[in-house]
Formats: sequence, C-alpha cells, structure tokens
Amino acid sequence: MSEDYSLKKLLEKFVNIYADIPDIQSDPKMDPKLWFMPPRTSSAKKEAAHYFLLAASLNEGKVIGDARNVRVLLWCLHKKLHERLFTTHEHSEFKDEVTRCQSTYYQFFGQFGPEKENIPDYLIRVNSFVSDKAGGDLIKYAENFEKPQDMVKKLAYSRGLWGGSHRGKSWLYMRWMVRDNPDLRLFKNSRGRHFCPRDLMVPLTTPTLRVTVALELVGGEVVEAFQSDEIGKWWKECHEEQKRARIALTDYAKTLFRDDPARVDHAFFVLGKWLNGFDLNKRVLIKFLEFFNKRYDEVGKPPIKYLAVYKDKYKYGTEIGASGSIETRFARMLYKKGIRFNYEPIVFNLSKIPSEPPTYKPDFILRERIGGKKVFFEPHGHSARALRAEDIKQEQYKHMKQEVNKWSLFREKYEEYCSLIVILPDDLVDIIHQIPDEQDAYDCLWRERETSKKLDRLLIED
Repeated sequence: MSEDYSLKKLLEKFVNIYADIPDIQSDPKMDPKLWFMPPRTSSAKKEAAHYFLLAASLNEGKVIGDARNVRVLLWCLHKKLHERLFTTHEHSEFKDEVTRCQSTYYQFFGQFGPEKENIPDYLIRVNSFVSDKAGGDLIKYAENFEKPQDMVKKLAYSRGLWGGSHRGKSWLYMRWMVRDNPDLRLFKNSRGRHFCPRDLMVPLTTPTLRVTVALELVGGEVVEAFQSDEIGKWWKECHEEQKRARIALTDYAKTLFRDDPARVDHAFFVLGKWLNGFDLNKRVLIKFLEFFNKRYDEVGKPPIKYLAVYKDKYKYGTEIGASGSIETRFARMLYKKGIRFNYEPIVFNLSKIPSEPPTYKPDFILRERIGGKKVFFEPHGHSARALRAEDIKQEQYKHMKQEVNKWSLFREKYEEYCSLIVILPDDLVDIIHQIPDEQDAYDCLWRERETSKKLDRLLIED
C-alpha cells in the first residue's frame, strides 16, 4: 500500500469525523445565540445572508484576533444597534460601538488584532455592497450568477474587501451559503437551482495552508515563510502563489470528495490549528492522523474541538474571557511580557467510560511550542462558593482530586505532544500534594507567587 493511498484513507476518515460539525460562526447551539438562527423564514434567511457576509469580512486574525470575537462583536453590536447593524454607513457610529463593546463585554478572551481600527470600515463596506450592489437582498442577488465563482469574482471587484489575500473570506462565505447541513444552503443560481457544492473552492486560511504544505502541494516559498515566521508577509504580497495553493488544495480535496471538495474545510482547519509549530510534511501528517483517528475510535467523538465557547459567558455587563482572579492575573502577566497565547481555545474528548472525566478544556495555550511540545497552563484558584470554615479544606480536596483525575487522563493520552503546567496558590499546593499519584497530573507545578520568575526561566531555557 503506497504512502499516498494510506494518507488519503486516513484523511477521508478524519474529514468524515468532523463533517457534520458546524464552525463557530454558524453553530446555532453555541453562545452567544444568533437571533435569526435557524433561518426558517424568508426574512431570517435574508438577514442570515447579510450577517454572514459581515462575519466573513471580519474573519481575519490581524483584524479581530481570535475568530470567536467575530461572533461576540456582532452580537454586541446588534444588542445596541439592532437593525442598524445592517444599514448604517456611518463610520463614527460603528467606531464608537466597537470601542464600547470591547470595553464592556470583552477582556482577556484574546485581544483584537493589530488592524482592529479597520473593523468599522469593513462593516460599512459590506453594508454598502449589500445596499448598492445587491439591492438589499443577497439571496436574490445570487440569482444573477450561474456558479459560486461568478459571485466570488463580483465580490472581489467590489470595494476591495474580498480580493487578493482576502479571497479565502469569499470562499468561506460561499461555503456557508452553498453547502447543506451543517451549513445553510441559501443561494440559488440564475436557473433557480441551488448552487452546486462541486463548484466550491476550499477556503485558503493559515490553518488550511499548513495542511496544504504538509501535503506537499505547494512550493518551497510557503514552507520558508512558515519557517521564518514571515507568513504574514506571504499573505500580503504573494497573491499568485495563494491562488495556486488554493487551486492545488481544492484539486486534492476533489480526489477525496469529488462532489463536495469544501467538505474538508472544517476538518483541515482543526488539523491545521494542531499542526502549528510542528514540521509540515507527509510523515508528520500521517502520524497525527493515525493518532487522532485512534482517539476517535476510543472515544466515539471528535478527539479535539477548537474555538469552543461556553454558556453563561455572554450575559449583559459580564466579562468575556478569564473568569477567576488567578486566571485574570496570569492573563495580564502574559500580556505584559508580550507572550502570545490563546484562552480556552480547545476541548479534548477524553473518554466514554462513565467513571472517567469525559472532557478537558485547558485554560491557556502558548502560540509557540517549547521543548517540542504545546504548552498548556492551568492557573487554579479557590471556589467562589460560600462554605463553612470546617468544610473548606474538605471541599478543596474533593475538587482538586477531580482536577487531578482529569489532568492525569489527559496526560496519559497527550503527554507525547503536550506539556501541562499547573499554577496554584500555596494552600492548594499543600492540598494537591495530599492526593495519591498527583505528580501524574502535570509536567510542572508552580506556586502562583513564583509564576513570573518561572515563566521567564521557561522561555529562556527554550
């Protein structure tokens, strides 16, 4: 059996594991709730088509930072502007509301990108396109075209928001509008038939580009850009190379799923996020595909889920992001030191055995590997519940034992690729040392008061 044949079989299985999972922007069950989802009425469908074009326009790390912030920001803006989210062309109105939303709702979930000042302009460009070019109705506008690529070209030549390096946003939008569940399938063509998924391109983003490189579908320029950490420059300047990479990726996807190449998009996003920091070649790709497919066979669920969001974090007036005092202090420390990280970006499905922890969600993940591994931090403080003094230690012991069991199971399965550093105040350090086999639960245990020095030493040693 050839390497390429084995790789394709592994990819087919991995893609099928994730095929029915919507991404964060379109998941109707995820918080904050999208007021028009699921879009059953014609007005809700019209609103959805406009909303997701806004979402696609912002879906860029250097603009919005963490992709979850797209959904959060648009939800916040709608809370204040209501229908004017879709109609206003006033730059000052969007600028004021973006600033207010960020300061009121958003803190330590992941900062907006360095080009966040472009957010109002992007939103206005979308609204102007919808009103001026699409006559206020993107679904009806799509009926002017025969294939998705015709509408993508029109987007690319309108207001400079979806052309060049931004073409991936257009194809992401078309994926949402053209594919069936878990996407929305809203667009029909000039003959009154739904656009065909066979005609979609796979959206080229940094995660899917990593997979493209690992599949050895592109030239050495992209590999060098990743290795030299100049991938941002590549995105800005190398538009023809991006076009070739997008075509190569889509052509390869068609060898897996001829009638629906964009089926690979979400799975390749997950795989590409994981590959960050690892060597990008077929050997590494096969290793991880075998690893994750085996985890799926054990658990019966997708082994990892990126960009998960949890309930009760989007109530009016509450912070989004680090929720406990020790988490908040640690986040501020990372920001102050200029250390790049993600907050709660991933969930691991660990076990389907009732007596074992089912999932693990690490708090902080560094963007760069250290010692060849992904580095996870668990700052852990005290429960906020009111307890009688005599019950506090017993309750803390019980809680820490549960955490130790969860961390131990995670390390049992992922120790080869991940390092876990637990950060505790002094009294919880004393408690965790009383738990049997607690050292199996972490690679390092830091006292909170020593965290700054330990962190500096960790980075210097790497």
